[in-house]
Amino acid sequence: MKLAELKNKKNILTDIGEKTFAENYDVIVAGLGTAGAIAVIAAGRHGLKTLGVEKLTCMGGSATSGAISAYYYGLPGGLFEEIDEKAGRIQTGNLTQTGNFHPDAKKFALESEAVKAGVKLAYNSAVTGIFLEGKKVTGIRWISQDGIKETGCKILVDATGDGEACAIAGCEFSYGRKFDGTSQPYSNVWITFGAGRNIINNLDAGYIDPTDGDDISARIIESGSLRLKNKFKENGKFISTAPQLGQREGRLIKGEATLNFQDFLLGKSSEKPLFYEYTNYDTHSHDWAFESEITQDWVVVAGLWGIPFSIPVPLKTMLPERFDGLMMAGRCMSMDHEMAQCLRMQKAMQKSGEAAALAASLAIKKNISLRDIPYHELLEGLKATGCFNEKIIDNKWFTDKNTIKIQLASEKPGFAIWSAKLLGEKVRKELKEWILSDDENLSKHSAFALGLLLDSTALPVLRKIVRERDEFVPATSCARNQKRLCSALYLLGKLEDIESREELFGILREYKEFDIFSHAFMSLLKIGSAFPGSRKKIADEIIQEISSGDFSLEYTIDENLQVKEVMTGYIRITAAREFDRWGIPHSLDQVIEKSELTMREKALLNTK
Repeated sequence: MKLAELKNKKNILTDIGEKTFAENYDVIVAGLGTAGAIAVIAAGRHGLKTLGVEKLTCMGGSATSGAISAYYYGLPGGLFEEIDEKAGRIQTGNLTQTGNFHPDAKKFALESEAVKAGVKLAYNSAVTGIFLEGKKVTGIRWISQDGIKETGCKILVDATGDGEACAIAGCEFSYGRKFDGTSQPYSNVWITFGAGRNIINNLDAGYIDPTDGDDISARIIESGSLRLKNKFKENGKFISTAPQLGQREGRLIKGEATLNFQDFLLGKSSEKPLFYEYTNYDTHSHDWAFESEITQDWVVVAGLWGIPFSIPVPLKTMLPERFDGLMMAGRCMSMDHEMAQCLRMQKAMQKSGEAAALAASLAIKKNISLRDIPYHELLEGLKATGCFNEKIIDNKWFTDKNTIKIQLASEKPGFAIWSAKLLGEKVRKELKEWILSDDENLSKHSAFALGLLLDSTALPVLRKIVRERDEFVPATSCARNQKRLCSALYLLGKLEDIESREELFGILREYKEFDIFSHAFMSLLKIGSAFPGSRKKIADEIIQEISSGDFSLEYTIDENLQVKEVMTGYIRITAAREFDRWGIPHSLDQVIEKSELTMREKALLNTK
């Protein structure tokens, strides 16, 4: 047998020979947050001897210690509804409603149901090691007030949110977006009282590296100062702060299957789902120029940030690749960074905990591997509790060309733009006709659709949008709609349009607004990568703009709190990294203040 540990971010395996545990459980749930709290209760109700290990002093995670007591999207059905109903009965007449439930009422409801189910709860405790026979998990080493403990189990459910148990075991994982390795911002919650009720203030506070203990501590301290600086609304009274930060994304463990956002958008849905997430592309990052192409296609060009959809989640995304006796529940399930913006809402995360518990129960009682559980039995059990909700929301993309034309000519063109992308060759001819229209909306939005189809016919109109400095904002989405200028700038880079170089140089000289500058900047780098002969000219122009002492660029993370991040160094590091790849000499290193780098700038320096 071997003991797996995580030391200074490195996975260490130690051969320990034969091992006998003084105490054994059927199931151990590591982390009793949104997913883990439901998993541990459900496991107990299935008659499994169950241990729940939690760092904090309560169950519920973001819903309780994080004070996020209002649901955002998600589908009904499952054990969580029973818990919420119980919390509602507790708070009636005693606690002020702050959302769908009161955090303290839900704490009590979760705890009481866990105790009733015969579960052992270990608070102020954390997993520090995983015992393995080959790739099969046989137990955990953990620490509590008693000191170090070692406990055996048949199945370990990692519901830590950040995949801590899986990382300790040595599972492969990804983290953050490809460009710079960072995830979307974390939130900061405090409660005020006004207009006769408690008000949840859940605002973005910056970026965090959940794999780094020093950074987590620094962000907790920093977010505390943000609370103190907040200007409360008139007549508002401060009530309390949430002890837990609203961390939206951490490690994403590589599973037997991985949910890929681009595949999902192109209609390649997963088979044999256990439950569905229902949400929009709810990323709180909006430094779009550094996100993936599929994100920019979806948000910057089509403007579909707020369009909801249903995501089927199969068992294989909850099973770490090549490991046995180990499952993930919650936001560390196997998905890419783009999908992680969507698959993280509380209702779905609670469903994942319930699904994990049922899978563990069936595997143990049948004495089979988690991979071999008959799907029909999982489905039957999840339908019985309502966890599997067959109310699937499917966006019906336009197939009628006249409907697409009408919508492209409107101020809400996004659905038509994406419909045209999906139709491809079937509508290309019409798009090339519509782009010549005197109707400004029809012409420009047809150019966007053609741009997504990588059709150079779009280029004259895209260049025109940039020349006109067209900052019109279509109204497709409920939020995060992008200026047409930004859409065109991005597409010129996507299409590698070398003829737009001079116009893009002009944008860099004229604009120091972050969104516009960053899109022009990144498009120039894409053009330079495609055309080696243009690189020196592009590098010279960019260096002239960003190396001067008065160059400054800011990114607003949250308008309400006025949380800003200075992006001057970030832009310089990005340029230097690309010029190094091109073999272009530069002196940008001399103007990058390495002693004062932000967490994201440090990540950028370490990203290949």
